[in-house]
Amino acid sequence: MKKSLLMLTILSVSLCFNGLAFAEGFTNASFQGHYSMRASLGPTAAALGEATADGDGNVSGTGIENHPVLNQRMVIPVDMEGTYTVNENGTGTVTYTVGAYGISNDLIMDIVIMDAEVVNGVKLATEVFGIPRGSGRTVATFTMKRLPD
Repeated sequence: MKKSLLMLTILSVSLCFNGLAFAEGFTNASFQGHYSMRASLGPTAAALGEATADGDGNVSGTGIENHPVLNQRMVIPVDMEGTYTVNENGTGTVTYTVGAYGISNDLIMDIVIMDAEVVNGVKLATEVFGIPRGSGRTVATFTMKRLPD
């Protein structure tokens, strides 16, 4: 039920952006360049960072997470590395490993390209929205915005 609701939410949100996610012509090359990242990790935690996608299905990045720990705030440096697939309709998945302090977790995130522009004949994602699968009781959301070259 939760998975269906999340996918329905992603698809509904994408309709608000002039149907861009349903335009044809997206490929892995559509997700390339440097992106700023921000994440809501539930009601009391957040993350900021940047990621680089190579247009061939590989992505890596670094950032910081801010979590409550024992009635205090803890800022944790994190890194991530993974692979992605972009479907022709602008949806896709990112399979990645996120690590902090020598501990790593393998995750899968469903993504939707929310905005894009055509550069040299390629539709480049300028904004990407994502929700990790199995994020537990609180739903984490990620927004990535493409940075200038």
